[in-house]
Amino acid sequence: LDGSLVIGSMEPTLLSGLPGVSLTLNNVALKDKRWNIHKHTLLQAKDIRVNVNTLALFRGTVEINKIDISDASAYLYTDSTGYSNTSVFKKKKKAPLDQAGPSESSTEIRKLLLQRMKLIVNNEKGNKLFQFLINKVEGNVNYPSEGWKADVDLDVLVNALAFNTNRGSFIKDQRVQGAMKINFNEERALIEVAENKLMIGDNDFLIGATFNTSKDPTSFAINITANKIAWKNAAALLAPNIKKRLDQFNLKDPIDVKCAIVGNMGPGGDPLINVVADVKQNVLSTPGGVVDSCSFRGMYTNNFFEGRGLSDENSAIKLYAFKGSYEQIPFTIDTAFINNFKAPVATGVVKSKFDISKLNAIVGEDLLKFNGGQADLNLTYSADLVDLMLRKPYFTGYVNIKNADVNYTPRNLRFKNTGISLKFTGPDLFINDLRLQSGKSILLMEGSVRNFLNLYYNAPEKIVLNWDVKSPRLDLGEFLGFLNARPNVSQVKNRSKGNFGRDLNNVFNSSKVNLNLKVD
Repeated sequence: LDGSLVIGSMEPTLLSGLPGVSLTLNNVALKDKRWNIHKHTLLQAKDIRVNVNTLALFRGTVEINKIDISDASAYLYTDSTGYSNTSVFKKKKKAPLDQAGPSESSTEIRKLLLQRMKLIVNNEKGNKLFQFLINKVEGNVNYPSEGWKADVDLDVLVNALAFNTNRGSFIKDQRVQGAMKINFNEERALIEVAENKLMIGDNDFLIGATFNTSKDPTSFAINITANKIAWKNAAALLAPNIKKRLDQFNLKDPIDVKCAIVGNMGPGGDPLINVVADVKQNVLSTPGGVVDSCSFRGMYTNNFFEGRGLSDENSAIKLYAFKGSYEQIPFTIDTAFINNFKAPVATGVVKSKFDISKLNAIVGEDLLKFNGGQADLNLTYSADLVDLMLRKPYFTGYVNIKNADVNYTPRNLRFKNTGISLKFTGPDLFINDLRLQSGKSILLMEGSVRNFLNLYYNAPEKIVLNWDVKSPRLDLGEFLGFLNARPNVSQVKNRSKGNFGRDLNNVFNSSKVNLNLKVD
């Protein structure tokens, strides 16, 4: 030891398990040589019970049949320079292979029992903090020709599992119970935790891990699988910077999730985090509304672009083969991304074919009422996300409507057998093949709005629609409603459906038109 070991009292019991010797150590304190600077005691225990096999000493082995530590605390501390209080244990120097003479005795611990113990691993250099309250950890250890193997049963409360203290803790204040099989390969300096079932909180997980101690700092890879876990329960296990975003969504039925965490114990940022979730025929609740019959494969990563670091700025959610129904309107998104969690941007391609009457629930019948007809849309979009709502989307693609009946409620105008083709080319909107029929009047229209999407959200009063209208027959009496003041239109009643109807009404009320009219 390169430090101090203080034992309040020691009671040997020679006959408790011959050929073993049992010792009970009371009020034990183990400190490194810099304890006066950092004040973190490596081990402090009220009781330590040790049973040693005396016969094993004759073959050059210190064989500890059992160590029982209770009512204790262990604090493994690494300061900002990389110094650790575990340096109290002097490292053994390996003798040259050609050197004769007896080898230094090895130490083997056969059984380990920890009860009512607080364990803290505080790495200030690496910004890592792990805190555990151990109710009980019991392990049996075997020693093959290389390394060791252990079967461990544990019951532990995780107060903190922070791979980056700036981000907060995973599985904070969750109870972990179950069995683990651990293997240490001495030649490869590799600790392997075989995949096994553990209970975290009220949910079962399959967890496996590897720790490579040959590297400085030690690297790790943890794989976690959860089948049929509730969305909220899965989000509660993640770090706060991820959880606060996932909490704004919910899925009605449990889902299957896999998570991989790869990193090291040294200084730096977050570990690499990859999460995959499979969702089938579920109900997705979002800030913008509810998506029924929802199926997709979702992925989260904090390494969206290789080489740009593991951070919120480089984090992304990827959605593949997304299918669902919004207000009874079915749609698909082949691939969608939400990247850069500091200033989120959503991109994707959305496709849909549906009865046009289903738009009534979204637009609001006090503005436009649709009957019959079909809509077909294919739009590539990019949009900012503000509070997880789409803002200022940028579209390219088309929306085609055929054979629809439309009632423009504020003017009491009814159009039958209506068709329209909307073409988005980025900021601009082109309107083609618009056919309106109201009573005896027939209108054929084409138009365009430059910088449409930007003005739609920011300055609808600056929208100018360049509008060419042709008509073989026009009954002016059918349009007398335009001579009256336009009545106010109430807002969409259900705010959860977003502000589409309100925005569209504002555009109708504020925008201007350059009209070229040719009537036969």
